Amino acid sequence: FLRKKIGTALLYSSILSIPLSIVLSVYFPENLNVLIGIQGLGYLFLATTVLAKYSAYPREMSVPQGLIFGLCLWFPPIIIVMIPLYYKQAIKRLNAYLVNTM
Repeated sequence: FLRKKIGTALLYSSILSIPLSIVLSVYFPENLNVLIGIQGLGYLFLATTVLAKYSAYPREMSVPQGLIFGLCLWFPPIIIVMIPLYYKQAIKRLNAYLVNTM
């Protein structure tokens, strides 16, 4: 379920951002590495956002969780730690809902 949600979010994000990325890579080919890096970082942020949302499901994100997520945006290397943490929390939260629907 989470992989499908993240995949859908990445697909729709790519539909919106890839045309702009192509135009930027045509006009600034020397900055292609930077463009790819920023695109990849955006994908990581998007995946973290989806996981953070479902780690608090069905409630909204709490203030401490929102502050930690904001810290991820401010200092991106923390994402490496937060993605597995949010994933485990989301699995734990969603198991009660997804097991009953199958």
